[in-house]
Amino acid sequence: MKRIMILSTLLSVWHGGYAQQPAEMPDSLDAGVLNEVVVEAQMQNTTARMSTYIPGAREKNAAKDAASLLNLMAIPQLSVDPVTDVVKTLSGQPVSIFIDYVEASSEDISGLNPHDVKRVEYYDNTSDPRFSGKRYVINFIMQKYEWGGYTKTDATQSFGEIKTDASVYSRMKYKSMSYDIYAGEQYNAVRNAGDESVEDMRFTNLLGNGPANVIRSNFSKTENSHTNTNDISFRAIYDSDKIQLNNRIVFSYASSPETETTNNLLYGNDWSGSETTRSISARNNMSARYRGQHLFMLPENLTLNIGMSFEYGNNKVNSLYCGSEGTSITNNAYEKSYSGTINPNLYWSIDDCHTLRAYAVGAWRDSKIDYQGNSSSRQSYKIDGYQAGASYDFATDSWSTHLNLGWTWQKNSISNYKFNTSYPRINADVTYSPTQNSQLLASYEYYETMPTASSTGPVVLQQDELMCYSGNPELKNSPSHEVGLQAVWLPSNKWQLAFSGFHYYITDRRVSDYLPEGPDGKMLRFYTNNGNYVSTMMGINATAKLLGGRLTARINPRLWLRRTTGVFAMTRNELTCTAQLSYFFGNFYTTGWYMTPSHYPDENSGIESKTSSQYQLQLGWGSGSWNLRVSASNFLRSDWRANREILRSEYYDMSRRVYSPSQHMGFALTATYTFGYGKRVERDNELKHESSASSAILK
Repeated sequence: MKRIMILSTLLSVWHGGYAQQPAEMPDSLDAGVLNEVVVEAQMQNTTARMSTYIPGAREKNAAKDAASLLNLMAIPQLSVDPVTDVVKTLSGQPVSIFIDYVEASSEDISGLNPHDVKRVEYYDNTSDPRFSGKRYVINFIMQKYEWGGYTKTDATQSFGEIKTDASVYSRMKYKSMSYDIYAGEQYNAVRNAGDESVEDMRFTNLLGNGPANVIRSNFSKTENSHTNTNDISFRAIYDSDKIQLNNRIVFSYASSPETETTNNLLYGNDWSGSETTRSISARNNMSARYRGQHLFMLPENLTLNIGMSFEYGNNKVNSLYCGSEGTSITNNAYEKSYSGTINPNLYWSIDDCHTLRAYAVGAWRDSKIDYQGNSSSRQSYKIDGYQAGASYDFATDSWSTHLNLGWTWQKNSISNYKFNTSYPRINADVTYSPTQNSQLLASYEYYETMPTASSTGPVVLQQDELMCYSGNPELKNSPSHEVGLQAVWLPSNKWQLAFSGFHYYITDRRVSDYLPEGPDGKMLRFYTNNGNYVSTMMGINATAKLLGGRLTARINPRLWLRRTTGVFAMTRNELTCTAQLSYFFGNFYTTGWYMTPSHYPDENSGIESKTSSQYQLQLGWGSGSWNLRVSASNFLRSDWRANREILRSEYYDMSRRVYSPSQHMGFALTATYTFGYGKRVERDNELKHESSASSAILK
């Protein structure tokens, strides 16, 4: 704030020697005082290239990490779930997170120190070579330091859903080099989880005894389940004016020693009786991976960005089903997998407005699985994928255009079955920004979704006395079209308004179907291409920052129009809404968040899902190196009911109520402490929890 006082005076000037003497000299001055002028810093603006937001001191003090900072900042183009810390666009697309132009996963940046954030940039497609062609990007610009280091400890204890998460991260920077090391452990104990279902199965020749109609009621409950996850990461970054080398090594181990589920079964119609069965499973996942991102500034305005990765995975799954009269079904799977990728990108900046990019992607995966037990077999998966393409970008502050054309090839070898596929990928965006507080974006994208390795396995496994399941090597790609429209208006620091809409259309979608064609005429669940999926969404995201920024109110209503065709044809339209209210007082803050229930058809199955509402209250305190917070989720809900799922088909119907601790009342306490050492401290792009290696084991 600047207070400007201007004094206006009328002076009679004496010009010695040749000026006339005034008749009278005034003995006082008339002063005019202007009103106070308040100059407010601009905290947000947008152009056709990007949108920029500056976090306030309150938001940075209250935030614990990058996700919570984005949530408190209420950026209009983003949707942040405060419970899961998932960051997406308003249309539900994943967002790539960068810190000082270095890519990091959402787990990586949970260790970020919000106090060092200077501004946050959001991009809808960008020609900057440091972003490696990512479509939706958030980039944190951090405070720069000469050299130094810091150590950060973080611990969270959740009750209701019993979960403990603890980690230690340390970083040291010296000149052009920086080194990160991370160690973390997570313990998760699941209780009161399970489902209650009624299945109606219509067989044509069950066990050779002709047609049969069996109704089975099942109440399953997980009695004992806990998982330990341990991660160790090391990263070294070299950064200079012309070269940036980012190399990371990660070791992960996850173990679920024993999960026991009790099933109380009641049969009706042509199969009568009742029984209690048990399912016991154990799982171990170990992985080691390398990830690198190397950027080189070349002559003639050329930039080369090469991404690469290699991963080794060792997965073990043991499963035992114990039924009545000594019935026992064993399914054990042992998998070793190797995978890798390489992704070179060559950029040519013709001038300040025009950029050309040529890119290629090579990916491979080699996986061998030994199935042992009642359905023994050995399966070998080998998948090779290639992609090549080019993009053109034109960008000024008022207009930007992005056009990308690419082609993808994939070669699949699953045991003795081989098939190849290829398809184009097209992406076009046009952005118009008439002023620094408004932006309009229109986009179109075409691509195809390829079947996963686990859905194409030909092996048939037995689930229980009446159900078997299998993959389908003849699955085809599912073509997809998406048209999007987005408008952003930032009239002042107090108000934000964004409109977002899209129309998404997928043909020959992959679904799970049911036929009485399993061994001995049992029901067989398998994957197939059938029908289309259409989804249209229109929504508004409005934010008000009142009381000098101490109160932030946000509301995001959305209208959904969804329709499916084929064997699982249905139409579901609904209005959903998410609302959040945050208030800051001193070093404290409180936040309330609510999301309405939802009713929708699943994109990749014939299941019709009904979800419960979710809500959370959070109270936090931050001061210097400390950040403490306590949260209460679904605190008025004493039961464990979560989703309701319904499926109807020609031979199989199912109605299921899912029970989950995540929908029960839960409380969490989080404490974070950061201390620095050395002359200066630089805190950016930290490492965090890594997920286990992917698996092709049939599910």
